[in-house]
Amino acid sequence: MTEPASPRPLPLALFWAGFHARRNLRKRAFRLWVVASVLAYLVIRVGGRLPAPAAAEMIILWAVPLLSLFFGSGVLREEIEDQTLTYAFTRPLGRGYIYAARVLAAMVPVVLLTLPFVLLETFEVDGGTGLRFLLAGAFATLAYTGIYALLGLMLKWSTWIGLAWLLIWEGFASIAPGFIGRLTLQTHLRGLGGLPAPTGVLASLWQAPGPVVSAVVLIAVTAASLALGGFVAHRREIALEK
Repeated sequence: MTEPASPRPLPLALFWAGFHARRNLRKRAFRLWVVASVLAYLVIRVGGRLPAPAAAEMIILWAVPLLSLFFGSGVLREEIEDQTLTYAFTRPLGRGYIYAARVLAAMVPVVLLTLPFVLLETFEVDGGTGLRFLLAGAFATLAYTGIYALLGLMLKWSTWIGLAWLLIWEGFASIAPGFIGRLTLQTHLRGLGGLPAPTGVLASLWQAPGPVVSAVVLIAVTAASLALGGFVAHRREIALEK
C-alpha cells in the first residue's frame, strides 16, 4: 500500500493566508479604517490641495507604516489571546509557514487601504513616476508589515515600540544626509518612489539612493524579517494562559 503524499506547504500556506485575509476584511476595525482612510485622503488631497508627489509621500511614508503597525503587530498575538493558536499549530503546516501566511494576510488590508489612493496620484504624473509611486507603496507594505510582525512576535509592548521607532527614528534619522539616513526605510522609499526630498537645514546635503539600490535594500529587509520571524515562531515555546 502506498503512503499518502505529504501535503505541499506552499498551497497550504496560501490557503491559510487567504483564510485570515478574509477574516481581517470582515472585521469592524477594517470597515472603520476604510471610512477613516477616505476622509483623511479627502482632507490632505482636496482640502490641503497637495500636489500628487506630496500626497503620495504622505500615503507611502506615513499611512502605510501606521496601517502596517496596526495589522502587522498582532500576527499570532490575537490567537494567543483568544486561545486558538494551538489549532493553527496542529495543522499539517510548519510554524514558519503559518507565520508567513499570517504576515501575508496582514498585508492585504494595508494594500486595500493605501494603494488605491496611490493609484489616484499616478493619473497626475507621467507613467514612469506613477509606476515608481506604486512600487514604493508595495515595497513599503512588505517591509513595514514584516518588521512590525517580527516586533509583535518578539516584544510585549510591540505597538508602542513600533510607533516610537516610526516617529523618532524613521521620522528624524531619515532626513539626515549620508550613512545615517540610509539606515531608514523612508530614505529608500524616497529613492525607489522618486518622492520629494525631506526639508530642513540639511536638505541641501541630502541625496536619495538609486532606485535599484533602494529596491534591493527593501527586499532584503523584508526577507530578513520574514525569515527571522519564521525561525522564532518555529523555535519559540508560546505559552497559552488558561
